[in-house]
Amino acid sequence: MLGREHQFEITGAPKVHPKRRAALQDLLWLRGRSAQLSKGLATFDRNYEDPKVILEAVMLQTLLLRFMKGYISAQEIADWANLVECSEDLEYEAAYAEQIDTIVQALANSEINNPIDKDLCTEFLTWLENKCLKANVDEIAIKSEILRLCILVKSEQIDLINACRTIVFLGNQLQSSNLELLLPFKGVASECDAYPTSTSNHLFSRDYVEKSTIEMKVYVGEVRASVLEACDIVINEYSRSQH
Repeated sequence: MLGREHQFEITGAPKVHPKRRAALQDLLWLRGRSAQLSKGLATFDRNYEDPKVILEAVMLQTLLLRFMKGYISAQEIADWANLVECSEDLEYEAAYAEQIDTIVQALANSEINNPIDKDLCTEFLTWLENKCLKANVDEIAIKSEILRLCILVKSEQIDLINACRTIVFLGNQLQSSNLELLLPFKGVASECDAYPTSTSNHLFSRDYVEKSTIEMKVYVGEVRASVLEACDIVINEYSRSQH
C-alpha cells in the first residue's frame, strides 16, 4: 500500500462531501495550524451516512519524519493527534490499524506518557517500517511541508520572505518531479538576499510596506501576487499527489 504514493483516494460509493473531505485531508496531512484545521472541520458538518476517511500509515510516517527533520514541533504533533482522536469520521488503514492507533494515542497523551522527542519518533518510525512497505516517504514529507507553507502564506499566517527561503531550502532536498514549480520562490528569496538582513527579513511585512514609497508598494504587491499564484499551483499539484 505504502509503495504506491498516489493511491490515497478512497474508492467506491457513497462519497464524502468534497468540502468535508478536503478539510479531513488537510488534517490528516497536517496542512495548517491546529486551530485552522479544527475550524475547517467545524465548518462542514458530518453526514453520518458518509463513509469514514482513512488515516493511512504513510501519512503518519511523513508526519513523524517532518518532526524529525525539524519542520514541525512536538506541540503541533500532539495537537494533530488530539484532533484525529476526536474526529468520528476517521478510521485507520486496516492493515496497520493497531500500530496507528497505538501511536496516535501515545502522541495525543504525550503530556501524561512519554514526551514527543526524536527518540520516541524514531521508535515509532522503526515500528512502522518493520510493518509496512517503505515508500518514498522522505520526498513525500518534504512536499507535505512545502504544501503546508504555501497554505500558510495564502492565509497570511507566516512571513512571506521566510516562507520563500524555507521552500527553496526544502526544494533543494527533493530528488525529482516539477522543481520548476518552486522557481518563483527561489527568485524572490534570491532578490531579497541583495538587501541587508535587517531589511530583507521585513521586506514584505505590512508595517514595512505601509512606510514605503508608492513604487515600493507596487513592487511588493506584484511580488506577493506572483508568490500567491505559485502557491496555488503548488497546492493544486501536491494535493493531487496526496489523494
